[in-house]
Amino acid sequence: MRLLLVLLLLLPFAASIPDLPDVSVLPLKTLCSSLVHIATTRYLSNPIPSSSNETRTRLAESYKDYAYGSAFDLPSSDQANSVASFTSFSALTLPSLVSALVPDFSSYTPAQQITALYTLPIHAVDSIHGSNYFRNTALYPQSLNIAATFDTRHAYKQGFSSCASTFDASGGSVRWIFSPLFGVSSSPAWARVYETYGEASKVVSEMSSSFIQGAAATSLCATTAKHYLGYANNQGRDRGISRAATRDRKVWNANLLNSNSQESNSKARATTVMTSYTQANGEYSINFDKKELGDLRRYFDGVVVTDFDEIWNSISWHRNAEDLKDALAMFYSFDGVDLLMAPHDDGEIIDAMVELVEENKIDRKLLEKKVTRLFRLKQQLLGPDFAAILSGSEPPALPSFDVAADREASYDAALTSITLLKNDGDVLPLENPSPAIIITGPTANFLPSMVGGWTFHWQGPTGNDDPGFNNGNNDEQATLLSGLQEKFADVTFKPFEFSTAGSDVAAGIESIVSTCTPESYVVISVGEQPYTEKPGDVRDAHLPDGQLRLVRGVREGCAGSKVIVVYFGGRARLLGDIVDNCDAFLAAFLPGVAGGTAVADVISGSHNPTGRLPVTWEKFNDGAGRFDSKISDLCTSNQNEDKNGAGDNFPNYSYEACESQWKFGEGLSYTNFEFTVDEGADADADSIVIEEGAGGSHNFTVRVKNVGERKGSTVSMMFYQTLVRKGATPSRKELFSFAKTKELEPGEEQVLVHELSAEDFLFSSPESSPRLILEDGMESLVVHGLEDCRTGNSEGCLNTRIKLKVAEPNQACLHACAAWELGCPVVFGEKFRCGDLCNDDWDWNYVDCVWGAVLTANDVVESACKALLDHCKNIFVTGPNSDDDVVNGGGGSTHNDSESLIITALVSVVVGVIAGIFLSGGLKGEKSEHNLFGRGSSSLTESNGRRVRESTLTTLEGDFRDDESYEEGGGEEGLDSDEEDDRNGLFLADQSLEGMAMTRMKTSTSVII
Repeated sequence: MRLLLVLLLLLPFAASIPDLPDVSVLPLKTLCSSLVHIATTRYLSNPIPSSSNETRTRLAESYKDYAYGSAFDLPSSDQANSVASFTSFSALTLPSLVSALVPDFSSYTPAQQITALYTLPIHAVDSIHGSNYFRNTALYPQSLNIAATFDTRHAYKQGFSSCASTFDASGGSVRWIFSPLFGVSSSPAWARVYETYGEASKVVSEMSSSFIQGAAATSLCATTAKHYLGYANNQGRDRGISRAATRDRKVWNANLLNSNSQESNSKARATTVMTSYTQANGEYSINFDKKELGDLRRYFDGVVVTDFDEIWNSISWHRNAEDLKDALAMFYSFDGVDLLMAPHDDGEIIDAMVELVEENKIDRKLLEKKVTRLFRLKQQLLGPDFAAILSGSEPPALPSFDVAADREASYDAALTSITLLKNDGDVLPLENPSPAIIITGPTANFLPSMVGGWTFHWQGPTGNDDPGFNNGNNDEQATLLSGLQEKFADVTFKPFEFSTAGSDVAAGIESIVSTCTPESYVVISVGEQPYTEKPGDVRDAHLPDGQLRLVRGVREGCAGSKVIVVYFGGRARLLGDIVDNCDAFLAAFLPGVAGGTAVADVISGSHNPTGRLPVTWEKFNDGAGRFDSKISDLCTSNQNEDKNGAGDNFPNYSYEACESQWKFGEGLSYTNFEFTVDEGADADADSIVIEEGAGGSHNFTVRVKNVGERKGSTVSMMFYQTLVRKGATPSRKELFSFAKTKELEPGEEQVLVHELSAEDFLFSSPESSPRLILEDGMESLVVHGLEDCRTGNSEGCLNTRIKLKVAEPNQACLHACAAWELGCPVVFGEKFRCGDLCNDDWDWNYVDCVWGAVLTANDVVESACKALLDHCKNIFVTGPNSDDDVVNGGGGSTHNDSESLIITALVSVVVGVIAGIFLSGGLKGEKSEHNLFGRGSSSLTESNGRRVRESTLTTLEGDFRDDESYEEGGGEEGLDSDEEDDRNGLFLADQSLEGMAMTRMKTSTSVII
């Protein structure tokens, strides 16, 4: 494969990248303006600018009163204007912005010039599957297809293309993309399934990570992890109620929040985060959730932006705020969201924000912190350009981008995503030199059904004549009809439109039946029209009845003919009796503009299908059947039908795993493979112990041999099935590793390695808790393939069990101490250490108390930390028989009103102390230049007969160590600040204790998020 980017390295500049301006001296209006994220429609469309000069004129008009800090694409509803408007992005380069918005730039002082550059807008685009809005670019398959390849290299290329081709097509003006989506799909009724990488947290985690790695390799743009948190775990209704489950938290843990893993620290991370539309855990807008956003801020100090118009949605959709000022006060009552995506703002939001600051209802210092984050983002992305402008030199040359190679990579991804799910009698491939093919169905000759939403326009194209398809890639475009016509000589097309219904369905079927013969192959292309977000929700996940009737009618009317069904769509719609009425079924999902060619290559045998299902294809509307559903989530078997089959005779007492149409991971090939698993354990060993900490993993090797007669590739998947888990009911099974072979010739072998680590066993307890924990002694079975080993031994069930050994069995101690180490990272006297105090009485109520105090506090000193520790302990650690008469358990307590007043007063005093005192740079209380965003380490030592956790927080100046050897500025050598930025994609903040509560740590114990 040719390199997609022929020239990427930019020559270094003699001029240095300018430092951040002093935000404390910014005019209040400018400060507030920087936090509003508007749409580009005001200067790029309605109507489309006729020239670069007109673009600059409209820019100046749009920004004359307010210095909006960022802007994003908002495609016009008019299709022609939507596509054309993106050609105007080339007029938004930095020199053009300076010319339009700072015409007297040359007369400014150097400090004023630097401030002017940092307050210019940065532009973002929804590049979801390649550069999906620009001309002369490659359209990648949607993310669901990338997941179906089970090959992370395609996700890497998707990320590379989404970033590099967007930069190239925009003339270097777009430096921020709103991808990837971290969501884990949960319902086929949801309209955004195709934007996800499926339903397995492991696949979503690996694919989204690879996307970010690919984008980061270009050094051209910022990526966005979205949507925080649990957005995809809904009931099939977009922008509704969602709950963050273990599967959701594990993705964020692996890719953004987990600083414990050496592997996660060595890879690039998303530069920004977007919050979701939903009510967090079924309660209120995630944007107001101090616990969840506070949890995010413990590890992430990059820019956090809301989704579309959430400032107004909080008033009219979520109904959490009374009016604009009320909403703004809630948004900026704590350090959560930074930027407000408000596409149509005309200054109303900014003026209201200024008033709230002047009324002391919003803290200016908090806004300054948020603007500083935005400035850091601009510095990272535009620093060399800033340096060129300031030095009067030429800006960096644009790298040369190989569009043809990018399209080749896109087609390869589409081809390897096609999934064969049924092939009775080996009806496929069609290798007869001239089979008689009849093709019909609503998606047979309909390009929009192959590309889906987020293509050319928000909702996607509506017809083959959409101007977006005239996009410089006509040679690659092919519907299924044209793809088959290219491969086979005898192809007859029978149109069947989406609008076909009622008597028209019968007429369409009759037209096909009158043409087919017993030797015919009838290809029926079914599926969906494009949609995006909420407009694509459905109440019933079944395909429209007209399509079911079409397949049924062809099967009944074309006796002897072979029926091949191809599905194009953004989710696994329920198929009714379609599967029973066809000989072969291919899932193509949304493969892109060349999807017709890709499917034709599979049908003809030019390519051996290698795709596997990234989601469970459900059979019923009840949402049951996922591979990782709870083991207790069983269905009732309808075994008691009466003899005539007329219905059920209740009651039914047979319970079983819920049936699905096809399981997650299913997919067929034109050849056969043999798998031999080496468990890597002694033959006599009853179990394999995986111990938390360094080296806490075990490798399984799988030898894959092609035992068929065709060359082909396959996927090896390994799951674990937990037998008993006390902290929460275990899932039916969890995918912990997957790997794809190269293309193997007949008889050829390849060895794959699957690693199972302690982190794979993390779970939430309870399920809605942000805490991911491990359970000591938990035993699990290991499964290669799709079997369920609890129901009995089968070919994929391994002999040995996995036993987990946890460093600290009391996980509450770890979480409580993590709070103290983040919020109070100093010694309280020579002998005080959090681990010394931890005991079995500490529970999750105590953890909640400590975290609540730490996340609420802005600054912490020794006395305040000690007071909080004592306060939380007095409430939650004393038992029901103590003199305090406090009941420990269930989050509740009983005490008289006077005690309540005392506790309330104590909380007020403590929080007041915390809020009023600054602690930075160790114990001296001096303001430091950087936040505690360095690395840390921890170890377990013996103290009084029990293991105690020692932690080190590495700063740019040195370490804060909570043992007796602590000396200010001493300790282990810290990472250079530039290395820290480069390796993590995060930005260092000015130090305050609020920052300390966000410090990322590495521990030898459980992951804490």
